[in-house]
Amino acid sequence: MPQNQDATLANRMTATERKLVTVLFADIVASSALVSGRDPEEADQILQPVIDTMTASVRRYDGMVAQVFGDGILGMFGAPSAQEDHALRACLAAQEMMRAGDDLGGQERCSIRIGIASGEVVTQMVEDAARNDRRVVGECIHLAAKLQQRAEPGSILIAEATLALAGPALEVTQAGSLRLNPDARPISFHRLVAAWAERRTHRDVQFSGTGVTDLTPLSGLSKLTRLDLSGTGVTDLTPLSGLSRLTRLDLSGTDVTDLTPLSGLSGLRWLDLSGTGVTDLSPLSRLSELEWLSLSGAGVKDRSPVKMMEGLDIVGFDPPKEGRERPTVEPVPPPPAKAAIDSSRPAAPPLSDRVRLVFDDPRRLRRALFTEAPGFSPRVVSRRRNFIAVERPAGMVEDQFLDLIARFAKRTGARLVRDFRYSLEERPPFSPTHTLGLTGGEPGGTLSDVLARIGADAVDDRIRGGGVSIAIVDTGVNGNRAEFPPVKRAGEWAPDGESAWTDEDGHGTMCATIATATATSGGAFRGVAPDARLIACRTWFYSSELADIYDTLADRAAAGEVIVASNSFGIPEGKPPEEPEDHDLFKDALTGAIEAGVRVVFSAGNYHDLAGGVPDACGPNTVWLDKGRADVLTVAACDLDGAMWSYSSRGPGQFFGAPGTGRKPDVTAPTPRNGVILFGDETVIMPDGWGTSGAAPQVVGLLALLLSVRPDLPRDELFDIVCTTARPLGFAHECGGHGLIDCRAALNRLARLG
Repeated sequence: MPQNQDATLANRMTATERKLVTVLFADIVASSALVSGRDPEEADQILQPVIDTMTASVRRYDGMVAQVFGDGILGMFGAPSAQEDHALRACLAAQEMMRAGDDLGGQERCSIRIGIASGEVVTQMVEDAARNDRRVVGECIHLAAKLQQRAEPGSILIAEATLALAGPALEVTQAGSLRLNPDARPISFHRLVAAWAERRTHRDVQFSGTGVTDLTPLSGLSKLTRLDLSGTGVTDLTPLSGLSRLTRLDLSGTDVTDLTPLSGLSGLRWLDLSGTGVTDLSPLSRLSELEWLSLSGAGVKDRSPVKMMEGLDIVGFDPPKEGRERPTVEPVPPPPAKAAIDSSRPAAPPLSDRVRLVFDDPRRLRRALFTEAPGFSPRVVSRRRNFIAVERPAGMVEDQFLDLIARFAKRTGARLVRDFRYSLEERPPFSPTHTLGLTGGEPGGTLSDVLARIGADAVDDRIRGGGVSIAIVDTGVNGNRAEFPPVKRAGEWAPDGESAWTDEDGHGTMCATIATATATSGGAFRGVAPDARLIACRTWFYSSELADIYDTLADRAAAGEVIVASNSFGIPEGKPPEEPEDHDLFKDALTGAIEAGVRVVFSAGNYHDLAGGVPDACGPNTVWLDKGRADVLTVAACDLDGAMWSYSSRGPGQFFGAPGTGRKPDVTAPTPRNGVILFGDETVIMPDGWGTSGAAPQVVGLLALLLSVRPDLPRDELFDIVCTTARPLGFAHECGGHGLIDCRAALNRLARLG
């Protein structure tokens, strides 16, 4: 190009502007396949209405369409004109695009996917005969593009900065993290569930426990009054220095050390520094409105800069002294330790870190929820049972936590009870030892082999579990897997601040795969009941969580939903355990759910060798606690050849003979040697099978198949069909119950019953 032509082009470029914006990438999924082999005009008739809908949605919320591609657009909010709520506008526009998706593309239905990110960009308008668009440069552009590529068809992924800016108006679930390059910090992202246009004031932003580290996007939220950063990766508070309306700030569990940016926040009234690295309080000396300050577990040695402030309540400054009276907490014995627990599992909080605040009536509970809770936040709130379960924050020692919680209990009229924790049904032999495609390990049996062994493959062409919901009460389910697409998800339960569609452990994903994985959306695995819907219940197996899960399932069943629940937890002990002191909490919730119509399945347990039982023996008894109930099905495990696994718990049950108990186990299901299975996000080989944890979901799937044909089938008749059609394995009942389940025989029996 001649030099003078370069100069002409440069003259037609506007000056660059630096803006804080939110960008939106939207594209049509598999557009190449849609237009392949078509006349260009016909292809345009398919794609252009979709592009028009995308651009109209952006403009409806006062955004700018920066670029249009053949199968997508780049939208921008916050430029060229500044918008305080640009992040929310982008989310609302994306939501509108999705809602219009059913009508897009005519007979060739089009799916779209969207990625949204916020941050600083440099923009410049380019105008000449060859180009007429806006040039946009910034990290958030690349991030939005990557999120759009990660998004499943029909879904919206948003970056952590976007959530920071629009958080009060959004409902999201945690979806994962990514890096823009190998050396960059990981950036959390979320799946957008819903956005609300009427909540644009940004007065209250909650970021507790997220991966947020950069507060720059908050610097322009002049109306922000409450900000929760507890447990985040934040270290630099400089972006908060201009937020003059901020009244409440929670920094507990962060690595913040310097409070200087807070020195001008004259309206700040509530500040939690529990577990931080703060040592110097002098920046707070002029905050005359400060009413409450928590220093529990912080490094502060000198409180003189704030000691004389009128009306200031300082808590947690004095460390516990020898002989100091500890608050009374009703004890619950810890669960017996498991030997050589797999260290790759994420560590759950110790038992001493969790307590329940129990209230005499719902009015006290409601008042407590509106009372400032210094240094901690609820993990479970049960309005049905009038309790709040709370957890000790990171960085706070136990004595300080119990001191704070005792003060809070006294102020709100609550009784303190330890929150008992059960254990996941897992021992080292069941830890995944080899990832397929990596080193070592010869694959053995597969899930397809298991489906053939129990007769599930023989009925797959006619009965697949539609109309039934399967609840997996476990470590969560990996929602990024194609085996569990959005259309399959019936609901979720998780402790406050967590998502049930994440599973760092992998165990819950394994159980969900066996019961109900689908291959229709590109999944590599198919379960026993692939058309059943899935309720993911993520738990750390505390009594409070399990009780609230089953209360939730009871409500859903009472409303008419057909639910089967899978459970793989207990107390790993070789001798009969004592009932936990708060066992009635979970037992009562379980009973209520069963009475409401939830069909419940338990793994028998993996405790036979813990009791010194020899592999071929059908004793001693190791089926503990609720696994012995007559109104649940309890499942043992054998290999594909029908030999009982040495670890599978033997019956007849801890309280056999007492009212409401049955002779256990009820039935057996196979798990293969060197079994290949999905575990979290990896396909792994498990040398000693999948445990009774892998057996129980097979029975859950069988119940779903039967209930899809007869949803009104009474529980006792349902269980009787499963048990009486099982094939005997040649062992005493205490080993394998009635025998190996048989899906085809069970469905044939149901057909004969009419």
